[in-house]
Formats: sequence, C-alpha cells, structure tokens
Amino acid sequence: MSRVRRTFNSASDKYNDNAFLQNEIAKRLSEKLKVISINPENIIDLGSGTGFLSDKTADIFPNASLFCVDFAQQSLKNNSQNLKVCADAYDCLLYTSDAADE
Repeated sequence: MSRVRRTFNSASDKYNDNAFLQNEIAKRLSEKLKVISINPENIIDLGSGTGFLSDKTADIFPNASLFCVDFAQQSLKNNSQNLKVCADAYDCLLYTSDAADE
C-alpha cells in the first residue's frame, strides 16, 4: 500500500472535520450540476472519498446509479452511498463503452 493511500486511510475518520476547502468545492460543483439538463442512468464519482460530492450528486440525480470510486477504502467506509469500489492507480476499471452516459 502506498504512503499516500495509508495517509488517506488513517485520516478518513476525521477528514470531514478538517476539509473546509474540499467541502466548499463540492458545494460549488453541485450548484453547477443542478443546471445540467440531462437524466443520466449511471454516474461515476472518481476520487469520491468520504462523499462530499457523492451525496450532493445523488440528491441532484436521484434516479441515477452512482458509483463511488476511491483508492482509500477507509474513506469509502465513511461514504454514505451504496455502490462503492476501492481501486488504486494500478487497477483497471473495466466497463463497456455503453456503460456510461455520454
């Protein structure tokens, strides 16, 4: 396990308490998502971590399947979404060309 991954895993329980900037960015991104006039079936949240943006995205697109992907499994444990995948930089996420909305 990489040092970066170990660091994120060890900080995951208190990450949300100290991530003011990340939370602010998630709020701003979610405001931008609200004006998108699409109805996606699948959404992949790469680097979803503890779920700052995941929860907001799920609220905006309630009918979509939201797949949360992060390399820090402890962060994903703190993410409230149901569909979670832990993958590191050396893993390959395989999906068919029609698995994601364009």
